[in-house]
Amino acid sequence: MVTRRRQIPRHVNMMNEDPKRWQNGVVVIRVGLASLASLLDMQVATPGAPAVQARLQSCMARFRESVALIRRHHPQTHIVLVGSFEDSNDAANLDHWQSAREIANIALMFDAFDDGLRAIVANDPNASFFDDRAWFRAMWGSRDAQGRPAYKTVAIGPTLRVTNTMGDEPTHALLSDDHAGLVWNVLWAQALVRHLHDVAKMPVTPISDAEVERLVRSLTE
Repeated sequence: MVTRRRQIPRHVNMMNEDPKRWQNGVVVIRVGLASLASLLDMQVATPGAPAVQARLQSCMARFRESVALIRRHHPQTHIVLVGSFEDSNDAANLDHWQSAREIANIALMFDAFDDGLRAIVANDPNASFFDDRAWFRAMWGSRDAQGRPAYKTVAIGPTLRVTNTMGDEPTHALLSDDHAGLVWNVLWAQALVRHLHDVAKMPVTPISDAEVERLVRSLTE
């Protein structure tokens, strides 16, 4: 959304090749938040610092521009704006920010980001917001009231247990390179499809828990 080769204009050009098909289509906008992650320590020390506010406003401007560009060409296409992942829950960061105050300050920044996306979809009847932080909490939980890690274990079938840790085995939520692992991605896809079915009212079939287990087992055995 901010690099020299922005993806949304190229994507809209592709959509324009078959506009009728996209009348019943969906665009999911989910971005990495490296630009916010670099400000975490500043946000912890000074919540709402001017540099943080400026970065948030820049992010929201890019989202609004992207949605507006799609809408100029494809008013009926459903757009899903995916909220932020809260970096204090990243397994790579669990030894940082060990107080309730620090975690609360971090949450304020991501609250502002998500609220900005909610405001965008509130003005668009063919758009919806996917709460990524709520999804993560439902799966793995969060830190405790003192700001310390207190995460749950996710069960896939009778034997596989997945923790909010880093490693290249399927028992870890994140890979060693800090990207989402197999189980994380499969469960996230399940949640997104459920969102498309329940919220966006798209004619898609939800992914069952049995299908999740079968896919994960087929890729790990």
